[in-house]
Amino acid sequence: MSDWRAGPRKRVSREQEAFQRQHFSEYKTWRRMRDRCLTPTCHDYQEYGARGITVCERWRQSFSAFFEDMGPRPEGLTLERTNNNGNYEPGNCKWATLKEQSRNTRKNHLITFAGKTMCLEAWAQHLQIGESALRERLMNWPLEWALSLPPKPGIPLSERIHERS
Repeated sequence: MSDWRAGPRKRVSREQEAFQRQHFSEYKTWRRMRDRCLTPTCHDYQEYGARGITVCERWRQSFSAFFEDMGPRPEGLTLERTNNNGNYEPGNCKWATLKEQSRNTRKNHLITFAGKTMCLEAWAQHLQIGESALRERLMNWPLEWALSLPPKPGIPLSERIHERS
């Protein structure tokens, strides 16, 4: 397996090649990470490299360094940047579930209340109410009420407003 795309080709030793084969899942993740940040012809480049997101020098140069820092990919997890506007580097990457990743995107509207910042889905789960009920609360109530009143099944939101008046 020689490195192609994202820079000049490099010959790899038989030991490196064997290591890459042994850790093929992580190797594919590393290749895709590099491609989306460093290869303008990659279909994901506009969302990564074109936005200025890059790969740290250590990881850019070496799959072994990436693997040493990240470790084996646990079953069912994928590579995530904790700060999705930050670079691929040891302090900003982790293995995460798809659910975790869906809550950490630029498209999510984050809501901060009482020192916690979460997306709508996470707040709804935290409050143990449906997302549509929380969305309605946020459109009709002050933020403090929307995120602090416990759910009362069967009682319309319009009647609940009078509880805090």
